[in-house]
Amino acid sequence: MLGRSLDDVRAILLTHGDADHVGVAAKLQKDGAEIPIYLNPADRYLVEKKRKKTEESMGAMLLKAGTWRLFWHFSRYGALSQPKIERTSDLGGGQELDLPGRPRVIGSPGHTEGHVVFHFPQHGALFAGDSLCTRHPISGEPGPQLMGFNVSNAQARESLANYESIDASLLLVGHGEPWTDSVREAVDQARSQAQAST
Repeated sequence: MLGRSLDDVRAILLTHGDADHVGVAAKLQKDGAEIPIYLNPADRYLVEKKRKKTEESMGAMLLKAGTWRLFWHFSRYGALSQPKIERTSDLGGGQELDLPGRPRVIGSPGHTEGHVVFHFPQHGALFAGDSLCTRHPISGEPGPQLMGFNVSNAQARESLANYESIDASLLLVGHGEPWTDSVREAVDQARSQAQAST
């Protein structure tokens, strides 16, 4: 579709280690690909298939129909049975990676301990991972907001300040549609939604 092959892939950048974000990397590594997989070391335990401790009770989440839809989706596409990732290359906030597009790494802990976002200044793009979403995967509610399943909701809110002033015309999230208004507007909406739900 893009006219590219696996040989063209220089690296895999992971915003965090949750199972629904690392499947392609895990499969490629298991199949013998030597492509470096970049991950904040604080999230390494997640790609080693250890459990994340979330601030919200999983018991309460299990009462919501959206949780079961999400788990069904994960199961259908292999997120619950993927192999461990054995090797990762460390990254952390403040780095500029020597890769195409010169991505800047910005720390954004809260959803996971080691969550980061990637800014590609030359392309006007910010990959926000699960630091926020534009459609909540449990409730289905649209609009910029914090994700569920955070290790710390307060830290997730605070981390929005780490990238709110970035000038990017495209904000790409792990759950929901791309956002094409300003990053600051997305962050403001996510903060307002978080304030309303406390």
